[in-house]
Amino acid sequence: MGWLFGGNKTSMVRREDALTGRSTAIPVPARHAVLDAPLSPPP
Repeated sequence: MGWLFGGNKTSMVRREDALTGRSTAIPVPARHAVLDAPLSPPP
């Protein structure tokens, strides 16, 4: 089924073919609602 999902998964996407990132972070709550774990990375 490699043909269905893009073929060769062992090579990196070229910079010119990659999607651009976000200019701002997606807003998320400070802590997980069920696990009460922090959702943002440590400073």
